[in-house]
Amino acid sequence: MFAIVMTSEAQEVQKKIEKGFLEMQSAIIKKDFNKSVDYIADELFTVIPKSQMVSILQSTFSNPQMEIVLRMPENIAVSAPEKEGEKFYAILSFPNIQKIRLLEASGLPMNKDNESVKQMKSTFESAVGTDNVAFDDETGFFTVTVDQKTVAISDDGKDGWKYLNFDKSQAAILGPLLPASILEKLQ
Repeated sequence: MFAIVMTSEAQEVQKKIEKGFLEMQSAIIKKDFNKSVDYIADELFTVIPKSQMVSILQSTFSNPQMEIVLRMPENIAVSAPEKEGEKFYAILSFPNIQKIRLLEASGLPMNKDNESVKQMKSTFESAVGTDNVAFDDETGFFTVTVDQKTVAISDDGKDGWKYLNFDKSQAAILGPLLPASILEKLQ
């Protein structure tokens, strides 16, 4: 009976972790960046001030030369939270699918023969692999699929979960913010 209660509690916590994460993603999709940064782990703000993070998000998603379309993540796996030091950590894993297209000064999409599009394709392919990048000639959108990992962090392991998206290219920045045992699981 005790094991059933423990399992039920763990599942409730995992649902809270996923719910908060989806709220953060929804705020990003709606371009409510002030709200979205409220879900980001405070640890990141020791490296990048919160106001600067809002500015980065605003400039990324309002770039007149690029259109980014995000969708709500699906098929999210949430690990059981574990205590490391003074905090609790859980890892969310999910396929992150983004649509990105480069725009001409006129606002029209660049075609596949444009040098910038070719460079972008090469950059995406080297970052995530050829099989995870597609280009739609009709719309000018790249579809980039990444196996994303996000770390959820809480002081008490039950509520107040905050999130850090993990990307291997950012390991130098994020590495010092996370316990070694969690970093190992992200690699």
